[in-house]
Amino acid sequence: GLVPGARVTMLDRAPFGGPIRLRVRKAECAIGPQLAGSVWVEVAE
Repeated sequence: GLVPGARVTMLDRAPFGGPIRLRVRKAECAIGPQLAGSVWVEVAE
């Protein structure tokens, strides 16, 4: 799941405040924009 230290890839972002689709490890999930605003990430180089 979406836990500290997990590698996350953003796959898609729906328009007009819709969900954001993510890949976390080998699973795909969608989160709402309000929850996404609470997630802090570091960009991998």
